[in-house]
Amino acid sequence: MINKSLIDCEMYKLLSNRKDSPMAQSLTGHLLTMESQSSSALEYIKVNFPSYTEHGIQHSLRIIDYVYSILNNDMKKSISDIEIFCFIMSALFHDMGMSLADVDDKENQRKYHHLYAKRPVNDYCNKYLIAISEYRRICDCVSFICEAHGRNIAELYEDSKFMKEDSIQGQILRYGLLSVLLRIGDLMDMQEGRTNEFNMHLNSTYYLDEVSSEHHERHLEIDNYSHTPNKIIISIKTKKRQRFIIWNEWLQYLDDEIMYANSHYLPRIVVQDIGYYRFPEVIKSVMPDEGANFLIEEIHFQVDDKGALWDILTNSIYTHEFDFIREIIQNAIDATLLKYYVDDSKYFEFVSPRSWNVDETIMILYSESKNMLVVCDQGIGMDESDIRNYLFKAADSGYKHKKKRKKFEYPSIAKFGIGFVACLTKALNIEIISQAKDSEQIKAEIEEKSTIAFIEKKIKTNETGTSIKMTVKNKFSFDELRQYIYNTFSYPSIGIQLIDIDKLCIVNDKTNCLNLDFDNLNSSEVISLIIHGIDNIREKRYINISKYIQDEKLIHKIVLFLDEDKDIQTKINGLRVMLSAITYDSIIKNRIDNFIKKVDYNTHTLKCLHEVVKKSMNEINILKDEYPEFSYVINNSGIEDITDYEILDVELDKAFNVKQVLKDNSINQKSEGRGILYIRTQIYEPKLGIEWQAINCFLYNLGKIEKNLLRMSSDAEDSEISDNIISLDEIGDADYEMSLKYEEDDNEQYYENILRGNNEYSYDSEVMVHNYDVTYIKENDFYLIFDIELKNIEAVISDKNSKTNGYRLLDNPLIPEQLEIGESKLYQDGILMSLNPHILIPLGVGWSICNLTADARFELNASRHEINMNRTIIDNWLNTHGKTIQQVVARHCIHVFQKLHLKYSIEKLMSGDIQHDYISKQSYYNMESNLKEIIAKLVN
Repeated sequence: MINKSLIDCEMYKLLSNRKDSPMAQSLTGHLLTMESQSSSALEYIKVNFPSYTEHGIQHSLRIIDYVYSILNNDMKKSISDIEIFCFIMSALFHDMGMSLADVDDKENQRKYHHLYAKRPVNDYCNKYLIAISEYRRICDCVSFICEAHGRNIAELYEDSKFMKEDSIQGQILRYGLLSVLLRIGDLMDMQEGRTNEFNMHLNSTYYLDEVSSEHHERHLEIDNYSHTPNKIIISIKTKKRQRFIIWNEWLQYLDDEIMYANSHYLPRIVVQDIGYYRFPEVIKSVMPDEGANFLIEEIHFQVDDKGALWDILTNSIYTHEFDFIREIIQNAIDATLLKYYVDDSKYFEFVSPRSWNVDETIMILYSESKNMLVVCDQGIGMDESDIRNYLFKAADSGYKHKKKRKKFEYPSIAKFGIGFVACLTKALNIEIISQAKDSEQIKAEIEEKSTIAFIEKKIKTNETGTSIKMTVKNKFSFDELRQYIYNTFSYPSIGIQLIDIDKLCIVNDKTNCLNLDFDNLNSSEVISLIIHGIDNIREKRYINISKYIQDEKLIHKIVLFLDEDKDIQTKINGLRVMLSAITYDSIIKNRIDNFIKKVDYNTHTLKCLHEVVKKSMNEINILKDEYPEFSYVINNSGIEDITDYEILDVELDKAFNVKQVLKDNSINQKSEGRGILYIRTQIYEPKLGIEWQAINCFLYNLGKIEKNLLRMSSDAEDSEISDNIISLDEIGDADYEMSLKYEEDDNEQYYENILRGNNEYSYDSEVMVHNYDVTYIKENDFYLIFDIELKNIEAVISDKNSKTNGYRLLDNPLIPEQLEIGESKLYQDGILMSLNPHILIPLGVGWSICNLTADARFELNASRHEINMNRTIIDNWLNTHGKTIQQVVARHCIHVFQKLHLKYSIEKLMSGDIQHDYISKQSYYNMESNLKEIIAKLVN
């Protein structure tokens, strides 16, 4: 392009053509002088920054032209003479800060050159504009505009000076409008004129700086560029990924600048004679050029063009700091199981993946020092199509498009996009390396809150699978991560191995197992070597700490021996015998041997011996720390037995204390006595996807299942009184029922005394004390209340907050600890859910541990770790899988009752409380219905 002068600029002509304005004619003369002076000064920028793109007079003049091209005719008429003057002056001076030769910190001068512009503006105004009486105010305005062109946009708009409107000789001077015009014009100057391709070849040493070189070459990549008052259209084709990022950022700055001006500035000012005005729309496109070493894919997660979904997900759905870890592990498990599912050589009888016996492991690697998390699987992997079509689209699962088996569809845990979105809310950057069968390896990278992913094809390997590496935003400890994974994943369909990379480095330095560059942990090759070499490192570690482990066991044995009630000589002699049996090279043996060879047999000796042992233990711990544990495994095993019994009978005496505890076959029929019966039910239905263990506990008394037991408080200490313990459906009948019991007892006593010739015995009902001790079921537990009046019993039992004279029955110190009611936990695909599963089988008191897979799973809500409580969905589950579980548990409990000759009723079998939430209430009503059905079949 031919270099131009200010007089060729249309904005200057707009001012000079205002012949009827004396101010305009005066100002044009000042601008021509200013052009000459500023042109020479701007040449010094090349001296200070020779390798950077052009910032001279031509750059300033192009800015003036760009701004003129996007103003409509009404706006051109509306802008005042003094505003045109100040704008052109700002365009000439905005980069002048880089021309100053006396600034030592050149990098700082370039980075903050907008702050250095004030000095040359002031110097020029004080020397050349003093003929204008308002030159100080002009100087203030131009200084602000020059500074504004490099400021953060949000910060600028909050500056009160940005909205300042001055008036010079009756003409308006708007600081904000001129600041916006300069910022837009500066961003628009991105054409080839910014660089000199010939000079890049002629003086190549000036362009050795990579940033500068990229900056120059980038300006040669514009494919199309047009600008009018209605639209700014620009398309870029670039060969390098880094330039793609810079172009995207640059054009986004331009888009944001115009958006801010249109929405936050223009509506707040009065534009004379033109009414509604908006800057032009920006239509931008940045694409890889032919032969580029990368591809791009737009991520379709955002709910608007600013990606607002990020904030929604972070603040409303993925609120736990480790939600993204759960999601990414779920996806890794899915990918691994899917590889088996589509393999025709493998036969699966049942839909539950827990029955497939998949011998694979998910690897989770974390470096606390580097904030780096890696999750690797050897699953089905993804090709370029999978990544484009599913990974970057929320709620669209690629699993449904895979080959289906005739017997059942693949029971995927999650959906591709959902889990990946969770990662984006927590990571600064993410790298995905994946390879599907018979496909090239694909690498995709994405930065925080970006809507663009960069995709590259890599060298094909022999393994399928996916590795996701991310730099997490918020630092957390490895122990926090380990605790979360242990708490969340208990029964996964495949194993999970967690690796502490920082501790692995310590062990590797000691064992020299792997020749790895641990300072470059972002390398996929390094991660691959770690995964394949982990077993060797673990084995070498064990060899090095084996004697310490043996010594640790020896010390515990010595401590127990020293604590025995024996004299000091016997203890020393016993130690000699114990140590003589040690055959390995023991640190402890040598130390204690040397000590006891020269000791006297006194109490001081024993104290010193304890100190030796303690010191030895500390040294062993230090030595073990040289080879710290770095690997933790969660196996894909089934639910462990939550008890060591099938049936347990806790017999209670008439004081409601434990009389004896009987297990399984030692339990006889229960036509007499009272107590609590524990019944375990186990369900394993891989065809449905149900693994369940439940303990249901029931009160019984004199051959009947009961909900409560009452006795006269006065009976507790009276061993002569017979077992006058009753159970009532209506608490109000207690006095009547108990009086009948006493009448029966007294009548028997009366006739017995008559037969014996004792005529003095008589029954006096007035001596009865109407206070009771009550055992009852409340809030899935057994409670005991002492010495309570009849009128208060019903209120206390029904009041969940009442603790009047009562405590948990199983808090009784005579009751064995293993009889405590446990914590219920529901897992889906081995992942902990928030729902208490025992509310689904409301029989008596108890707890459940269960794992649901495949078709038996509850539908989840958007967070993927909470049950979808839609009533239609809940009803469907309760009437299918819920019914199966309820009937199996109920049948088993009734079978036990029949075996032990215990009578029961539906009302007495049900738990004590009906909860208010929908799923609890429906489970309660469904259980009543299922019990009626089961009992009716037994009767028939």
